[in-house]
Amino acid sequence: MTEETARKLRLQDFDERRQSDPSAIYYVREHGWEYLAVHPMSDDVELLARLRIKPDECVAVDCYWLVDDDVVFLQVYSKQFLDNRQPGLYAQLRYKNIPGLNLSAYLNEPMISRTKVEEVMLRFYRLNLHSERVSHRLSEKLTLISTEV
Repeated sequence: MTEETARKLRLQDFDERRQSDPSAIYYVREHGWEYLAVHPMSDDVELLARLRIKPDECVAVDCYWLVDDDVVFLQVYSKQFLDNRQPGLYAQLRYKNIPGLNLSAYLNEPMISRTKVEEVMLRFYRLNLHSERVSHRLSEKLTLISTEV
C-alpha cells in the first residue's frame, strides 16, 4: 500500500468516526486541529458524571488526531504506566490494519486532562515528525524522541 493510499484511508476512517458521533470531536482552533478521544479525560465533567467515572481514573487517553491533512494515533499515559520507562515523547510506525504514525507520551502526571493532551499535541507538532531528521529514526519499535514533556 502506498503512503498516499494509507493517508486517504486514515482520513476516511477519521471522517466516519466523526460522522458517527460528532459530539465526540474536540477542536483546537488556534492550530486547526481536530481529535477524537477514545477515552474520557479528567476534566470532561459531564461525560465523567454520565459514565460514573472519577477524574483520577482517567489515567490514559487514546486519540485519533487530525493534523496537517493526516491522522495520527496519539496515546497519552499517566505516571502509573511509566514502569521503568523514562517520561517523554515516543513514536513508532505501525503497519497493522491501516499503516500510520503512532505517537505516545508518558507523563509524570497522576491523571490525563484535555489540557495535558493538547499540550502533548503541541510538543509533538513542534518536533515536525515528518521531517527527514526525525522520520528516518522511526521503526515499528517505540522510540524515545524527546524527554521534553
